[in-house]
Amino acid sequence: MASGSLILIVTLICFLGFTARDLLLIQEFGATSMMDAYFFAAMLPTFFITCLAMPVADSLMRTFVESNSDQGLKQAEGMVRAVLWYGCLGMLCFSLALFIGAEPLLRLAMRGRSPEVVDSAATMFRCFLPLLFLSVWNVVGNAVLSALNRLCTVALTQLVVPVLAVGAILISPSRYGPYPAIAGMVAGSLLHTIFIVWSLLRSGFVLLPKPSPLRLLPTSVTRSYKRLALTAMVSAAVIPVGYAIAGLVPGDGGVSAWALASKLITLFSSLASVAVAYVVLPHFSRLVLHHAALLRSDMRLLLLIGNAAGGIGSVILGLFAVPISAALFSHGSSADSHILVFADILRIGALQLPVAITYTVMTKISGVVGTSSRALAGSAIALVVNALLGYVLIHNHGILGLAAASLAATVLSTLFLATITRKASGLRMGDVAVLLISWMMWAAVMLVANVQWLPAR
Repeated sequence: MASGSLILIVTLICFLGFTARDLLLIQEFGATSMMDAYFFAAMLPTFFITCLAMPVADSLMRTFVESNSDQGLKQAEGMVRAVLWYGCLGMLCFSLALFIGAEPLLRLAMRGRSPEVVDSAATMFRCFLPLLFLSVWNVVGNAVLSALNRLCTVALTQLVVPVLAVGAILISPSRYGPYPAIAGMVAGSLLHTIFIVWSLLRSGFVLLPKPSPLRLLPTSVTRSYKRLALTAMVSAAVIPVGYAIAGLVPGDGGVSAWALASKLITLFSSLASVAVAYVVLPHFSRLVLHHAALLRSDMRLLLLIGNAAGGIGSVILGLFAVPISAALFSHGSSADSHILVFADILRIGALQLPVAITYTVMTKISGVVGTSSRALAGSAIALVVNALLGYVLIHNHGILGLAAASLAATVLSTLFLATITRKASGLRMGDVAVLLISWMMWAAVMLVANVQWLPAR
């Protein structure tokens, strides 16, 4: 329990560090076309890491735990090194393809932007690409450390990335733009990889890619990875779609405003994702293998904790929406109306926090209980609703319409996912009804707590 608490605290610090990175850049350069280019360039590697690298950990966890328990650590090591070999090889080839096709890709994502802005985004995007290759190593290493109950190591090694990124911004002259932040992230990710390899090596586990025949890859891992990767791709596609729709808002800064608001909102759901992946997922893997009868009680407790954390977070974020917005744009030329609009985006996003955490939990657990294909259907609903409703609302309501579309998509997809996966997760329809009622209660509390801001409008 102490190790689990440590990894959550350190992960929260890391996410706050990444948020501070973007806030420092906005403070320095404002919501400009250059920052729009930066956020587009940073978003795409994150999207690909989410789709291609992160599912490796989820698909590997159950098989690694089972192999380590039945056949020993050395046999599990051979399987992990084979997975790492094919993962690194695939990501290297994919990164080279992205390097060559950066301009066409960014031109498609940033339709309507000037060629200068697109070229700037393409250059930044190429600088981010080493993160793709290193991500597989980091994800696999963190999964192995978590399965071996080395959660403290997982937590502490993460700190180097945001520390170097923020430090690079603070010590670099402003004439270099966002590039010091990018260099700090790449250097931090490289050090993170070295720390993981060294830590496992001390335990006698060699985390280096080893050319291996495909037969060494367990069928359960490859089958689960395909489903989880497809699910993650459909789910994460909401992010580039949101950026593309935000880019339809006339003038500069629309993408920057949406990026900052969405980062603040996803801070809590991202923390929940890490908690489930590195703290809860190994526990649930053991439950499914040895104590399936305890699945329902643990699942209900997990969802209850997630709802409470998301609800408290929504109330806090709603209360401080205006001060946060004012602090962000205190050195810019934005009018008070722009600050209030940004605050409204935060409030609308805050309403979805309890729902988003539930969605994150159920999507992660689906990989363990074998319902990944159903999670894919839930992700598809979120993508379609977000894209269609966002495109319709943004023309009349601007970024606020996109925020409302995101809220609607999250609620509908989570209800669908909770309903169709409840049996496999050990839940009943009554548990789903309790989730819905708790979401409504937290939304009411958040709205009542924020009535005090209405006279100021």
